[in-house]
Amino acid sequence: MTRGHVLLYSDRPGIYGAEQINHSVACAAARARYQVTFAQAYADHHLIAEREALGVGHEWLADDDIYDLHQVSPSLTDEAEPLRILTDARPDLILFSDSCPFSNLKAKQVAAKLGIPFVSAVHCFNPQ
Repeated sequence: MTRGHVLLYSDRPGIYGAEQINHSVACAAARARYQVTFAQAYADHHLIAEREALGVGHEWLADDDIYDLHQVSPSLTDEAEPLRILTDARPDLILFSDSCPFSNLKAKQVAAKLGIPFVSAVHCFNPQ
């Protein structure tokens, strides 16, 4: 029996820095018997395998670069993807792990509309 469902929603799919923090939080929650789902852009590396071994599910987000100044990031304008993920997952809590204050903006707006509580951690700021 799980203690609840936590969704970790991140704009960083790699293996360094904030990604290590995200991974540690997801694994600790899974070990504490929470159902954990991790939403991020597709990646295939050892952190994914470790999470999957603990039963952490993954939702793959479309590639998105909030720092690309030549195009508007879909995570700022399109709510279709986060709406699908949040209504399918139906988490009790969302932990947003952001690389900038505007990361995952539409997902946060969808969470607020759906009444899903969330916490947002901004890991670093980029000059852009």
